[in-house]
Amino acid sequence: MIYKAELTGGPAAVFNNQVPEREFARVEGRVKAEAIDVLEVLIVKNSALRNTCSKTYKTNGLRKRIAESYNYFVTVLFCPQDLELFTGAPAVRRKFMDDLLFKMEPNYKREHSLYSRALRQRNKVLEKINKTGKGWDELPFWTEKILASGGFIQKARGSLLKALGPNSEQFFNRVSQNGSNIGIEYKISELTEDRLAKPKEHEIQVKSTLVGPHKDDFELTLNGYNIAHFGSRGQQRTAVFAMKMSELEMTSRMHQSRPVLLLDDIFSELDDKHIQSLSEIVKKQQTIIASTHANITVDKTISLEKS
Repeated sequence: MIYKAELTGGPAAVFNNQVPEREFARVEGRVKAEAIDVLEVLIVKNSALRNTCSKTYKTNGLRKRIAESYNYFVTVLFCPQDLELFTGAPAVRRKFMDDLLFKMEPNYKREHSLYSRALRQRNKVLEKINKTGKGWDELPFWTEKILASGGFIQKARGSLLKALGPNSEQFFNRVSQNGSNIGIEYKISELTEDRLAKPKEHEIQVKSTLVGPHKDDFELTLNGYNIAHFGSRGQQRTAVFAMKMSELEMTSRMHQSRPVLLLDDIFSELDDKHIQSLSEIVKKQQTIIASTHANITVDKTISLEKS
C-alpha cells in the first residue's frame, strides 16, 4: 500500500488484486522531511471503466493537484516483475521510462495525459474515416496536439536514457566486476508532420495511429549485443539491478533527498553478489523490505503469519 500512496504508483491493483469487492480505498501516511506532513490519497474505482481508478490527493488536509505534490513522498520500488524489463513487451519498457520521468520531470505527467487524449481522439477520427470516408478535416487539429506533446515526451525519454547509460554501467560493473560496456539505444518511433498529416491506408484500416511515443522502445546492449537476446539470465538480472539502482540515484539527485526504497520479495530472485551490493545501498536511505527470507538483517521486523 505504500507504493499506492506514492504519486506515480498505479492504484488499480488495490482493488483487482487485494480488495476487489471494495469501491474505494484511503491511504494516509505521515511523511517526515523538514517537517511532518500528512499525505492522504483517496483511490476510487471508476464504475464505468473496468480496472481503472482515480486518485485524489491531500496534503495536510488541503486538496492538491498531483503536480504540486511530487516532492512530498517519492519511492523507488524493486520487485520480481522488474526482472522482465528487457525480456517483456515494449510496453514494460515504456512504463519504466514514464514512471521515472513522472518523478523527475514536473511537466511530463501533464504532457503524457495530453498526448494520450489526443491519440484517442485521432484514433476515433481514423475509425470515422474507415466507416464513413468523412472526417479528414478533423485530422490537422489532433495532429498538431500529438506533435506538440509527443515531441516533449520523446525529447524527455531521450535525455533520460542518455543519462541512464553511464549510471547503469557503473552499477553493472560494481556487481559483475568484469569491466563490461553497457549501452542503451532508444528505439524511437519518430513523430513528424509528414508521417501524421495524411494517414496511410493501413492506419485507416486498423483505425489506429502507428507512430509516436506509444510505439517507442529501448534496448540495453552488453558489449554491443542486445542483452535480451544474447545475455544470460544472470546478466539480465544484473542489468535490471543496475537500472533500478540508477533510478534510485537519479531520483535522489533530482529531489535532493533519498527516496524510500521498497524491496518487494526481491531477494528470492537475486544471488549473493546482488544481495551484497543491495545491502550496501539499503543503508543510504529508509528501506522497507517485504520478504519471506528470515535471515535478512534489518533494524525492525514486522512478521505476518497466515491464519
